[in-house]
Amino acid sequence: MAKLETADRSQAVAIPENAHWPAEFSGWRATQQSTKRSLTGGTITQARALTAGRPIELVGFWLARDQVEILQAWADQPLAEYVLTLPDGREFAVIFSDENPLKASPVFEASAPGNATQYQVNRLAFLTI
Repeated sequence: MAKLETADRSQAVAIPENAHWPAEFSGWRATQQSTKRSLTGGTITQARALTAGRPIELVGFWLARDQVEILQAWADQPLAEYVLTLPDGREFAVIFSDENPLKASPVFEASAPGNATQYQVNRLAFLTI
């Protein structure tokens, strides 16, 4: 099972194993490269390793309302650091993405949803640090 923990690992939210990272291999490279022309017409290429900033977006899972509320509270803390552990055991130090880091809606509409009401999480977005 995946989980998101506070940096000191004192609190955690379990994330179901059916959560997936659809864009894991899209739009991210571990290096950044730029190419320019020199005054003589030659090519100047520079490259550097990127050590942080990789986007991680988990989608397609259900959570109880009380767990969604915890995630929302955490997402509202700017630059707070967390540890994301994926179902395969990989760990990432992360912060919440700055643009709509959490999108969740009730699976079944209820006029007074309780803590156990299930929510479909359509987006849980982070950046590695």
